[in-house]
Amino acid sequence: MNKTGVRYNNLDLFKFIMAVVVIALHTEPLKYCKDVFTISVFNSLAGMAVPFFFLCSGYLLGIRMTREMSSEDDMIVLRQHNKKLLKLYVIWSVIYLPITIYHFATNQVRFINSLFWAFRGYVFVGEQYNSWHLWYLLSSIYVMMLTMFLVRFKLLDKILPIIVGFFSALSVSIDWVMMMPKNSNNIVFDLVQKVCDFTIANGRIFGGFIYIPIGIIISKKVRKSSFFSSLSKIVIFLCALVTKCIVDSFFLSFYLQIVISVVFFSLVKDIRLSDNWIYPYLRQLSMMLYLIHMYVWTIYYMTVYGEKTYGVNSFVITSIITLAIGIMYVMLGNRISWRKGNTK
Repeated sequence: MNKTGVRYNNLDLFKFIMAVVVIALHTEPLKYCKDVFTISVFNSLAGMAVPFFFLCSGYLLGIRMTREMSSEDDMIVLRQHNKKLLKLYVIWSVIYLPITIYHFATNQVRFINSLFWAFRGYVFVGEQYNSWHLWYLLSSIYVMMLTMFLVRFKLLDKILPIIVGFFSALSVSIDWVMMMPKNSNNIVFDLVQKVCDFTIANGRIFGGFIYIPIGIIISKKVRKSSFFSSLSKIVIFLCALVTKCIVDSFFLSFYLQIVISVVFFSLVKDIRLSDNWIYPYLRQLSMMLYLIHMYVWTIYYMTVYGEKTYGVNSFVITSIITLAIGIMYVMLGNRISWRKGNTK
C-alpha cells in the first residue's frame, strides 16, 4: 500500500514474478539451448525485468507527487525515496563486499588497483563481482538526484520526454561504440571506449533515466482501460517482440526492448486484483529475491562445482534456496514488527 492508501496488487504480483525472471537472467537456464529464436525470445522477455522495476518506481512516485511536480511536498517524497535507495545500496554493497574481496584476492589484483576498480564499480557502474544487480539501485539514485534538481527549478513536468529521448540515445550510442573493435584508428571511438573502460563500462547505468521518467509520465495519464485498448496493447507487444527477435539491428532492437517493456507494464497496470494478504508478502519477497539471489548462486556454484556454472540446475536451485531464505526473512520481520506494535 502506498501513501495514497491504494493497494497495487497487480504490481506486487508482477514484481515477484520479475524478481524470479532476474534470477533466470543471471543463472541462464537456456545457456545450452541451440535454438536462436528461442534464446532471442527469452532474452527479450527477461530483458523486461529490470525495466519493470524502474517503471514501477517511476509510476508510484508519480502517483505520490502533485500534477505540477514542483512543490516542496514533491521534494519531500523524492528525498525520502532517495534516502531509502542510498541506504539499500550502501547496506547491500557492504553485504556483497566479501565476494568482491575474494574476487580481487583470487585474481591477485594489486591492492591499489583493487581500490580503483572498487571505486569505479561503486560510483560509476553500480556493481562489483557477482553483484551486478545492484546497478539498479545506483541508477535509481542518480535519477532521483536529477529529478530533485528539476523539481527544485520547476522543470520536471516540461522535460520528462526530453530526458527519455536524450538518455536512450546516449545509452544505445555508448553500447554501440563499446561493441566496436579496440584501437580502430577512429579517434572519437577510441576516446569514448577508453573513458568508458575507466568509468561507466557501458550505457546500462542510464537505464533508470529512460524508464523511471516513463513511469512518471504514465502515472499522470489518467485513462480508463477498455477491451480495445488492452487488445491494441497486446498486438503492439507481440508485434514488437516478434520483430525484435527476427530483425538483426542493434539500434532497432534497443528501442523495441523499450517498447516491449513499457507496453507490458501498461498491460499489467490495467489489471485489477482483489485485495489478499498474499500481495504485501509478495512485494517484500520480490525485494529479497532480487537482492540476495546472487549471493545464493555464488555459494551454490562454488560449493557444488568449484566454478561459475549456469543452466537449469543453477536457476532452479538458486530460486528455491533464495525463496526459502526470503520467506523466512519476511516472516521473521513481520513477526518482529507485530511484537513491537503490541508492546506500544
